Amino acid sequence: APFLSIASPWKKGTAPAQKEDYLSWGRKHGGKSGHPWSPSHIRNKIRHLNWWQEKLNLQTVGDLYNGLSAVEKIIAQLEIARTAKTAANYAETIKSFCVWCRKRGLLKENPLQDLAPLPTAPEMQRRALTPEEIRRLLNACNPKKRLLYSVALTTGLRANELRSITTRHLDVKNGGIVLDASWTKNRQPGFQPLPQTLMNELAQTAQPKWSDQPLLDVTTQPAKFLDSDLKRAGIPKWTEEGKIDFHALRTTFTTLVIESGANQKEAMELARHATPLLTFNTYARARQPRLKEISEKVGVEIGACANDVQQDNEEETKEGEKPLNNSTYKENKMAERAGFEPAVRYQRTHAFQACSISHSDTSPLGPESIETCAGSGQGVALCAQQFGVVARCQ
Repeated sequence: APFLSIASPWKKGTAPAQKEDYLSWGRKHGGKSGHPWSPSHIRNKIRHLNWWQEKLNLQTVGDLYNGLSAVEKIIAQLEIARTAKTAANYAETIKSFCVWCRKRGLLKENPLQDLAPLPTAPEMQRRALTPEEIRRLLNACNPKKRLLYSVALTTGLRANELRSITTRHLDVKNGGIVLDASWTKNRQPGFQPLPQTLMNELAQTAQPKWSDQPLLDVTTQPAKFLDSDLKRAGIPKWTEEGKIDFHALRTTFTTLVIESGANQKEAMELARHATPLLTFNTYARARQPRLKEISEKVGVEIGACANDVQQDNEEETKEGEKPLNNSTYKENKMAERAGFEPAVRYQRTHAFQACSISHSDTSPLGPESIETCAGSGQGVALCAQQFGVVARCQ
């Protein structure tokens, strides 16, 4: 088979024809692990490829050669007009199409192999709904939407996954939803448990339906309906913590799972993530009321420890010497030896012992520090000759 080259491009295959071959391949096994693309993924691919065909004026796949600079300029304009994630999706479509053409000999080289990856991190992160906001949301919407939001909040399933659930995926015996690898994002089969009350409600909903009928009412644009329900419930879409859209229900689910006490492995399994970084860094949120609650619990533990120490000290005092009364146990000023700038410090004096040796405050045996006696002046509390320190009476 002839190869395209920069010098002599192969004009045999037209771009529209190769585009249809690419889409047919994707419908069969273009996804992860050879699974078909999901219906929504196919729709996006068609829209993006048509857009690129028009922007680059593609007549044949050979027109993609020397197109790196043009693609980069178009993506730069797209990043200004759209979100970073959207721009990255468009770039991925044309780049993956080039890879597909290269593997099938339609291109000798991948003309976009040097296209730099685009950032996909959202410019504004999503926030998790509070329990009070969840109650208000469920009370403000109709029964079908209430059921949809309840399943989304208790499973973390994405909009397309919820849309793909039929009555046959409902496992009443084991109390959950069977996940089909053909429509899960990670292209892996699985099982998502459900609360028993919600399971009973779904079972009643599934009774009059055929096995292939959708279990839930999921529109093509669930985010718009959620916006209306948020407004009706008086819940702000944007706050300083982030925004609420339909995918934020998955963020809420992950946050509630962790707040409920799930360990790292359990949280990963329920969120169906391959790494804990995705679970804890991308989806889980630390909420201020929760942090305050944890801080209070820590304070209770510290207070209990302090009480234990105080009780131990009181017990030791009862077993030891008799404590001083208020007149003989107070804070007193300590002074440095004469000739130095005095360093003022305060400490409590201990129980005094009587000294039988008479001397003055200016005893040549004065120590580095002089402890002031809080007594009435009847003798010296401590003596350098007997106890290694000189004291003076007030």
